[in-house]
Amino acid sequence: MFRLINKKEGLLFTAITFAATLGNHSIPSNLPDPGKDSVFHSFNSVRHIVHTPAYYDREFLEKLKSFKENIRIKDSCIVAGKDTVLFPRTLQAFKTYTFTAASGEKQYRLTLKRKNYTTIVFSFQSDLPGKTGHTEAGEAVLDPFFFNGTNAFDDLETGEIFPAYEYIRKNSQHFLSIHCCVDPDDEGRLRAVVAFHPNPYPVKERTSPILKTASKTQL
Repeated sequence: MFRLINKKEGLLFTAITFAATLGNHSIPSNLPDPGKDSVFHSFNSVRHIVHTPAYYDREFLEKLKSFKENIRIKDSCIVAGKDTVLFPRTLQAFKTYTFTAASGEKQYRLTLKRKNYTTIVFSFQSDLPGKTGHTEAGEAVLDPFFFNGTNAFDDLETGEIFPAYEYIRKNSQHFLSIHCCVDPDDEGRLRAVVAFHPNPYPVKERTSPILKTASKTQL
């Protein structure tokens, strides 16, 4: 159903994906001096500079500490080593999006709202007629290494393969991740896939069908 697109392979999707890579644009030289209070992490010659830490989830920044090259983050842009990438902007900030899908009698519903550059608030449920279904809610954080590649999913309805950014739920013993599309489909619909472990844990991971917004009117 899905596979990983690495950085080199992702170039094949330049027209529809990463909408993110800025090529040879020289962002670092155009940024003002960050000041001492903006240096988030420093180890030997490696420095991670974040201009406004409040714009990004703390967990996201902490996980980036394992990246052994220089990083500079300012507003919607991250410069990681030699790569200059924009943070995902598929979801408008502070706007709620509703995704739905059906598989047999089971109905799926997902709501998403982006609260900053790295964090989404979500609610997910799957129901059978007349039965209490599986429900999850909370916050999920963008994969800190999203600039290395995306997952790709097959949309059987449209025949397209679409790339998606991964957000992983915070502060929970039970795994849940949300893959949100880079771009809408030809009808303007956004797409998402949810992977989760239902209780009790450990249980084999389950993956939802592809959930979609109703129409381009939500964009």
